[in-house]
Amino acid sequence: MAISKIKAAIRSNERLLSKKGVDEETKQAANRKLQGLTYSLNKAKEDELSRKMSTRYHKIKFIEKRKLVRLIKSKKNSPEKLLELRLKLNYIIHHPAHLKYISVLNKPSNDADVQARQSRLDHLKEKMEDGSISSTPETNVFNKKSNTTKGSNGGTSTSKRDDDSDDDDADKADDADDADDADNHSNLSNDDFFE
Repeated sequence: MAISKIKAAIRSNERLLSKKGVDEETKQAANRKLQGLTYSLNKAKEDELSRKMSTRYHKIKFIEKRKLVRLIKSKKNSPEKLLELRLKLNYIIHHPAHLKYISVLNKPSNDADVQARQSRLDHLKEKMEDGSISSTPETNVFNKKSNTTKGSNGGTSTSKRDDDSDDDDADKADDADDADDADNHSNLSNDDFFE
């Protein structure tokens, strides 16, 4: 439900609760509905903020992921450097959508951002060590093994190679249909009904 509709429903319930002469059962029902609507309003606001932040930081996160994957794939890295790069890549992948994104490749301008980023990195390092998140995140980023991709509207599309194989199957089916049609024509011409 849209935020404006939720707010309108909240105002309506508040007006009902402020009326005099309303029985207790109706007030309790309106109160429960009001609590549910305020929860829905808070959830809708969080979702809108997440959508806004995701849109705002999508480009920079994409570019930083690409840079880190290239650095990880280069053969010049020591094991310590490789761990640091993988940690930074996990930072980008697992960054909460509703929070401001603080770049891992550039130095933040203020101390609060430095501390927030460092605490997030420390938390992710612990998760990598205990195995709750991948210690090789580059294998999942920009992975081209899947032939279907999910679009922004929820639809799926297949790769060109799959479409070609589907076309081959369709051509074989069309050829079989043509052969059946030829048999039907010869049967019709031999049929006594049309004479």
